Amino acid sequence: MGIKNIFQFKQPAFSRNLNVQQKEKKYGGIIQQLQLVDFWDNLDPHERSFIRNCTKWSFGGSIKGEDIDHPDSIATTKRDDCRFLLGNAAWAFDSKEYYLAESLLIEVIHRSKCLFTLHRTYQKLINIYEVSAEENKCHLQKWKSYCEEHIKLAPALFVESNKKEETPPQIRSFYILKNILLDVNDVEGYKAIVLLEQQYNNGNFIVEGIH
Repeated sequence: MGIKNIFQFKQPAFSRNLNVQQKEKKYGGIIQQLQLVDFWDNLDPHERSFIRNCTKWSFGGSIKGEDIDHPDSIATTKRDDCRFLLGNAAWAFDSKEYYLAESLLIEVIHRSKCLFTLHRTYQKLINIYEVSAEENKCHLQKWKSYCEEHIKLAPALFVESNKKEETPPQIRSFYILKNILLDVNDVEGYKAIVLLEQQYNNGNFIVEGIH
Protein backbone atom coordinates (compact mmCIF):
# COMPACT_ATOMS: atom_id res chain seq x y z
CA MET A 1 0.00 0.00 0.00
CA GLY A 2 1.48 3.37 -1.00
CA ILE A 3 1.91 6.43 1.19
CA LYS A 4 -0.94 8.17 -0.70
CA ASN A 5 -3.40 5.37 0.08
CA ILE A 6 -2.37 5.20 3.74
CA PHE A 7 -3.38 8.81 4.30
CA GLN A 8 -6.67 8.71 2.41
CA PHE A 9 -8.83 9.04 5.51
CA LYS A 10 -12.59 8.89 5.28
CA GLN A 11 -14.44 12.16 5.78
CA PRO A 12 -15.76 12.33 9.38
CA ALA A 13 -19.46 11.52 9.72
CA PHE A 14 -20.29 14.88 11.32
CA SER A 15 -18.64 16.64 8.37
CA ARG A 16 -20.62 14.59 5.84
CA ASN A 17 -23.84 15.37 7.74
CA LEU A 18 -22.98 19.06 7.72
CA ASN A 19 -22.52 18.96 3.96
CA VAL A 20 -25.91 17.27 3.54
CA GLN A 21 -27.58 19.86 5.78
CA GLN A 22 -25.98 22.71 3.82
CA LYS A 23 -27.16 21.16 0.56
CA GLU A 24 -30.67 20.71 1.90
CA LYS A 25 -30.67 24.28 3.18
CA LYS A 26 -30.18 25.87 -0.23
CA TYR A 27 -33.42 27.78 0.39
CA GLY A 28 -35.25 28.64 3.58
CA GLY A 29 -38.29 30.71 4.51
CA ILE A 30 -41.61 30.22 2.76
CA ILE A 31 -40.09 28.22 -0.10
CA GLN A 32 -38.81 25.61 2.30
CA GLN A 33 -41.98 25.68 4.42
CA LEU A 34 -44.21 24.96 1.40
CA GLN A 35 -41.77 22.37 -0.01
CA LEU A 36 -41.30 24.35 -3.20
CA VAL A 37 -37.51 23.97 -3.34
CA ASP A 38 -37.36 21.97 -6.59
CA PHE A 39 -39.87 24.25 -8.31
CA TRP A 40 -38.01 27.33 -7.09
CA ASP A 41 -34.68 25.97 -8.27
CA ASN A 42 -36.04 25.61 -11.81
CA LEU A 43 -37.08 29.26 -12.08
CA ASP A 44 -34.68 31.78 -13.57
CA PRO A 45 -33.33 34.71 -11.49
CA HIS A 46 -35.83 37.19 -12.97
CA GLU A 47 -38.77 34.94 -12.11
CA ARG A 48 -37.57 34.40 -8.54
CA SER A 49 -37.05 38.14 -8.12
CA PHE A 50 -40.55 38.83 -9.45
CA ILE A 51 -42.13 36.44 -6.94
CA ARG A 52 -40.08 37.90 -4.08
CA ASN A 53 -41.45 41.34 -4.89
CA CYS A 54 -45.02 40.01 -5.19
CA THR A 55 -44.74 38.26 -1.84
CA LYS A 56 -43.42 41.41 -0.20
CA TRP A 57 -46.39 43.40 -1.56
CA SER A 58 -48.93 40.73 -0.60
CA PHE A 59 -47.59 40.74 2.96
CA GLY A 60 -47.95 44.52 3.11
CA GLY A 61 -44.23 45.00 3.53
CA SER A 62 -44.13 43.02 6.78
CA ILE A 63 -41.40 40.82 5.31
CA LYS A 64 -38.55 41.54 2.95
CA GLY A 65 -38.45 39.99 -0.49
CA GLU A 66 -35.41 37.91 0.35
CA ASP A 67 -37.20 36.41 3.36
CA ILE A 68 -39.15 34.20 1.00
CA ASP A 69 -36.19 31.96 0.20
CA HIS A 70 -33.01 33.04 2.02
CA PRO A 71 -31.37 29.98 3.66
CA ASP A 72 -31.43 31.72 7.06
CA SER A 73 -35.01 32.96 6.77
CA ILE A 74 -37.62 31.68 9.20
CA ALA A 75 -40.52 33.49 7.49
CA THR A 76 -43.69 31.42 7.12
CA THR A 77 -47.17 31.83 5.68
CA LYS A 78 -50.64 30.59 6.62
CA ARG A 79 -51.35 29.89 2.95
CA ASP A 80 -50.90 26.40 1.61
CA ASP A 81 -48.67 25.74 -1.38
CA CYS A 82 -51.43 25.96 -4.00
CA ARG A 83 -52.87 29.22 -2.67
CA PHE A 84 -49.36 30.70 -2.65
CA LEU A 85 -48.76 29.60 -6.24
CA LEU A 86 -52.18 30.79 -7.45
CA GLY A 87 -51.70 34.19 -5.82
CA ASN A 88 -48.38 34.70 -7.54
CA ALA A 89 -49.81 33.43 -10.82
CA ALA A 90 -52.43 36.19 -10.62
CA TRP A 91 -49.69 38.79 -10.09
CA ALA A 92 -47.73 37.35 -13.02
CA PHE A 93 -50.77 37.39 -15.31
CA ASP A 94 -51.61 41.01 -14.44
CA SER A 95 -47.98 41.95 -15.18
CA LYS A 96 -48.07 40.06 -18.51
CA GLU A 97 -45.48 37.59 -17.25
CA TYR A 98 -47.39 34.86 -19.02
CA TYR A 99 -44.66 32.21 -19.10
CA LEU A 100 -44.14 32.51 -15.34
CA ALA A 101 -47.90 32.48 -14.72
CA GLU A 102 -48.18 29.26 -16.72
CA SER A 103 -45.30 27.65 -14.78
CA LEU A 104 -46.97 28.52 -11.47
CA LEU A 105 -50.33 27.17 -12.60
CA ILE A 106 -48.87 23.93 -13.94
CA GLU A 107 -47.22 23.40 -10.56
CA VAL A 108 -50.65 23.78 -8.94
CA ILE A 109 -52.02 21.07 -11.25
CA HIS A 110 -49.19 18.74 -10.22
CA ARG A 111 -49.82 19.37 -6.52
CA SER A 112 -53.52 19.93 -5.95
CA LYS A 113 -55.95 17.15 -5.15
CA CYS A 114 -58.87 19.58 -4.87
CA LEU A 115 -61.16 19.35 -7.88
CA PHE A 116 -62.35 22.95 -7.64
CA THR A 117 -58.78 24.25 -7.33
CA LEU A 118 -57.92 22.36 -10.51
CA HIS A 119 -60.99 23.87 -12.19
CA ARG A 120 -59.91 27.41 -11.26
CA THR A 121 -56.36 26.66 -12.36
CA TYR A 122 -57.42 25.52 -15.82
CA GLN A 123 -59.66 28.59 -16.12
CA LYS A 124 -56.59 30.77 -15.48
CA LEU A 125 -54.41 28.81 -17.90
CA ILE A 126 -57.05 29.25 -20.58
CA ASN A 127 -57.15 32.99 -19.87
CA ILE A 128 -53.41 33.19 -20.54
CA TYR A 129 -53.80 31.57 -23.93
CA GLU A 130 -56.91 33.56 -24.74
CA VAL A 131 -54.63 36.60 -24.63
CA SER A 132 -51.55 35.13 -26.27
CA ALA A 133 -53.13 32.84 -28.89
CA GLU A 134 -54.34 35.89 -30.80
CA GLU A 135 -50.75 37.13 -30.94
CA ASN A 136 -49.08 33.81 -31.67
CA LYS A 137 -50.82 31.06 -33.65
CA CYS A 138 -48.21 28.58 -32.34
CA HIS A 139 -50.02 28.72 -29.00
CA LEU A 140 -53.28 27.45 -30.46
CA GLN A 141 -52.55 23.74 -29.96
CA LYS A 142 -51.56 24.25 -26.34
CA TRP A 143 -54.68 26.33 -25.72
CA LYS A 144 -56.78 23.56 -27.26
CA SER A 145 -55.05 20.95 -25.11
CA TYR A 146 -55.72 22.86 -21.87
CA CYS A 147 -59.38 23.19 -22.84
CA GLU A 148 -59.62 19.44 -23.41
CA GLU A 149 -57.97 18.65 -20.06
CA HIS A 150 -60.31 21.09 -18.34
CA ILE A 151 -63.38 19.50 -19.89
CA LYS A 152 -62.26 16.09 -18.62
CA LEU A 153 -62.96 17.39 -15.11
CA ALA A 154 -66.62 17.95 -16.02
CA PRO A 155 -68.12 14.67 -14.71
CA ALA A 156 -66.40 14.95 -11.32
CA LEU A 157 -67.26 18.65 -11.07
CA PHE A 158 -70.93 17.87 -11.66
CA VAL A 159 -70.97 15.08 -9.05
CA GLU A 160 -69.11 17.06 -6.40
CA SER A 161 -71.29 20.13 -6.95
CA ASN A 162 -74.41 18.02 -6.47
CA LYS A 163 -72.99 16.59 -3.24
CA LYS A 164 -72.55 20.15 -1.98
CA GLU A 165 -76.00 21.08 -3.31
CA GLU A 166 -74.40 23.74 -5.47
CA THR A 167 -74.81 24.64 -9.12
CA PRO A 168 -72.00 23.06 -11.18
CA PRO A 169 -69.47 25.72 -12.22
CA GLN A 170 -69.44 27.05 -15.73
CA ILE A 171 -66.69 25.54 -17.85
CA ARG A 172 -65.58 28.20 -20.27
CA SER A 173 -63.47 25.64 -22.12
CA PHE A 174 -66.62 24.35 -23.83
CA TYR A 175 -67.18 27.73 -25.47
CA ILE A 176 -63.53 28.29 -26.39
CA LEU A 177 -62.94 24.79 -27.73
CA LYS A 178 -66.06 24.98 -29.92
CA ASN A 179 -64.74 28.20 -31.48
CA ILE A 180 -61.27 26.73 -32.01
CA LEU A 181 -62.72 23.69 -33.76
CA LEU A 182 -64.96 25.82 -35.97
CA ASP A 183 -61.98 27.97 -36.95
CA VAL A 184 -60.13 24.91 -38.22
CA ASN A 185 -63.27 23.45 -39.86
CA ASP A 186 -63.37 20.45 -37.53
CA VAL A 187 -67.14 19.99 -37.72
CA GLU A 188 -67.15 16.54 -36.13
CA GLY A 189 -65.03 17.74 -33.24
CA TYR A 190 -67.34 20.71 -32.78
CA LYS A 191 -70.41 18.46 -32.66
CA ALA A 192 -68.73 16.22 -30.07
CA ILE A 193 -68.03 19.19 -27.78
CA VAL A 194 -71.59 20.51 -28.19
CA LEU A 195 -72.87 17.08 -27.12
CA LEU A 196 -70.50 16.98 -24.12
CA GLU A 197 -71.63 20.43 -23.06
CA GLN A 198 -75.27 19.37 -23.24
CA GLN A 199 -74.48 16.25 -21.25
CA TYR A 200 -72.67 18.33 -18.61
CA ASN A 201 -75.68 20.59 -18.27
CA ASN A 202 -77.92 17.54 -17.90
CA GLY A 203 -75.48 15.58 -15.73
CA ASN A 204 -75.35 12.36 -17.77
CA PHE A 205 -72.23 12.07 -19.88
CA ILE A 206 -68.90 10.43 -20.57
CA VAL A 207 -65.94 12.61 -21.56
CA GLU A 208 -63.77 9.92 -23.12
CA GLY A 209 -64.74 11.15 -26.58
CA ILE A 210 -62.20 13.98 -26.50
CA HIS A 211 -59.20 13.22 -28.69
